[in-house]
Amino acid sequence: MVFPSLSPFFAAYRDGYPVWLDEKKFAPAMIDFVWGNNRFDDCHVNVGLLERQVTEIRNIVKNEIALPLLIDLCAVAGLRAPPCLMGLPAELGAKILKSLPGEDIARVSCVCKELRNLANDDELWKQKFAEEFGLSGNEVGDRKSWKSWFVVNWKNKKETNKEKGKIIVGYWWRRKKYDREWPPLR
Repeated sequence: MVFPSLSPFFAAYRDGYPVWLDEKKFAPAMIDFVWGNNRFDDCHVNVGLLERQVTEIRNIVKNEIALPLLIDLCAVAGLRAPPCLMGLPAELGAKILKSLPGEDIARVSCVCKELRNLANDDELWKQKFAEEFGLSGNEVGDRKSWKSWFVVNWKNKKETNKEKGKIIVGYWWRRKKYDREWPPLR
């Protein structure tokens, strides 16, 4: 790994892939305080924003720098890799993803870049589309992105199911509530 510092960015290179960290984005209050006029009351800090930025930088450092470095060091030293999903071969990870429903695959793809790349397989989404909506690729035709087609149809299905669950209160319900003689007794 190489860690050059190119102002205002910090980069970590691993296997030719850079991980860029923007110093201005992840430490705005401190940089403004140190390089500014040294008056802290001029530095307006949104605590929630800072917490999100600290969480984001922690996830980047952990998932894209520290864990891959630990896996590489274990491989060089001849030690067993730490137990993690990303330590598995890509074929086994793809097989695990095939056993999940499409909605869960979409959630898993939000975890890290490697899982996102693994979940972006068009054949996987074509299979999940057929499972979820009961249509084969021949019935629908060729699509540029089965993932986006799955998302559109899944949202439509969700909205349709939401509409089916609504109860429409009719006129006689309102009348029953306010008119003590309803329904008329004969």
